Amino acid sequence: RRAVQFVKPDLWIVLDTLNAEDDATHVAEVLYHINSDSATAKKLTAMTPTANEAGLFLAARPDDGCSLEIVTAKKECPPQGWSASVKRNRIEGIPVSPAPTAIFRKEWKKRGDVVTAIFPSASGTPRKVTVDTLEVPQEFGATVQAATFQTEEMTKPFAWLHSDEPGKKVALKELATDGQAALAGGDNKFFRIQLVDGIFVEAEGCRLALANRGSASVVSLDALSDKKALLAVSADVATTVSLAIGEIAAKCSVYELNRRNERIAQVAAKLDGNTISWQVKKGVEYELVLGKNSIRDVRSALAEDERGASTEFKIKELKPLPPAPASEVLVVQAENYTNQGGGKVNVVDNKVGAEDKSFKNWDNAGHWIEYTFDVKTAGAYSLTLKYAIDGRSAERAILVDGFCPANALSFLTFLETGGWCNDTNNWEETVICGADGNPFPFYLTKGKHTFRLVNIRYSMNLDKLTLKGLK
Repeated sequence: RRAVQFVKPDLWIVLDTLNAEDDATHVAEVLYHINSDSATAKKLTAMTPTANEAGLFLAARPDDGCSLEIVTAKKECPPQGWSASVKRNRIEGIPVSPAPTAIFRKEWKKRGDVVTAIFPSASGTPRKVTVDTLEVPQEFGATVQAATFQTEEMTKPFAWLHSDEPGKKVALKELATDGQAALAGGDNKFFRIQLVDGIFVEAEGCRLALANRGSASVVSLDALSDKKALLAVSADVATTVSLAIGEIAAKCSVYELNRRNERIAQVAAKLDGNTISWQVKKGVEYELVLGKNSIRDVRSALAEDERGASTEFKIKELKPLPPAPASEVLVVQAENYTNQGGGKVNVVDNKVGAEDKSFKNWDNAGHWIEYTFDVKTAGAYSLTLKYAIDGRSAERAILVDGFCPANALSFLTFLETGGWCNDTNNWEETVICGADGNPFPFYLTKGKHTFRLVNIRYSMNLDKLTLKGLK
């Protein structure tokens, strides 16, 4: 049995439970196939490199008898360290790829529980999470599993527990609930409360309760103080929510939000000491705010930061021209760029399937590449890029002669191709399309033109650009 609990913005808690009818000693193996060229292990943690790609950190609760091994491309029985979903470095004739595989092992009798944490990170920013044990009273036995989780950004950990008997109150020193699972703790913008299939959850300095059984969450998006607070609250049932987090909640206003994070209306709330209560609708998010900030503003800023480079380009539409003849084809090799800024690509000649040379290390947000070329015949052209990506889909913007010709070209998505063409031909060609889904017409007059490709976020290898008449 596997239970997974997600803690915003990027922590997954995984509980694997195994049961046996006999009294024999068994070994549980919890496997994670990792989409990376390598991974290193230290005690009960596994980490991938983050210098040139997104990283992953795995950690297990330090239970007695628990161990970790990382295996890659093991052919002996049992074969391990292979993945069909990972497409990088595929060996000819083998329908799977070598993949570092973290194997958490634990001996057990009758019942075995393994608690692990999954914690991803962006390229260039390795992050870690510490997992520790949490004492459970003997009266609950193995039916209650508990742990603490703390990332490097937090000064206070999350306390977490999972119960096999939802509806029965479980009281630990750090956490109490009647739910199937609960989590509480953290501080400031990392403060969280989660309740799964229960009526209440409480921890030091906070309590969340529902009028009827359900699941609910509280997420802080800003610092918590007597002058400032910003909390997002939601539940999967229509009910009354009661929240106590010291003196802060009693000072907050409550707003119902739509799916665009906009305030619909202020909600009437009742105060009872330091507890604030109000009616919630199923699946609707509510904002508790003290101060001038808003969830919409914070999330918009976070989305902009995540994109990396600014996507605010000057829009200047190209003057329409008749389609150029289909016989008019201009191929520009990626390595023949005329200028670049905000970074430096690496031109290589060893990529499988590349036409002559290509370039890599187009990693940094804001890094732009320019191509200047002569157009012999005026008209409308399509543009095709031959590219390769392993990992997250990349975003790029295209400017023509200093301007972006349409909003749709200010944030173009290039999907993953399955690899960097190190051992396999992972190149794909995609036609640049407009907002209508059709090939975007680049209206080009006869003479010199300059195309600038701007990295909005994430890495991409490039082999060539092809302009072709649309007639």
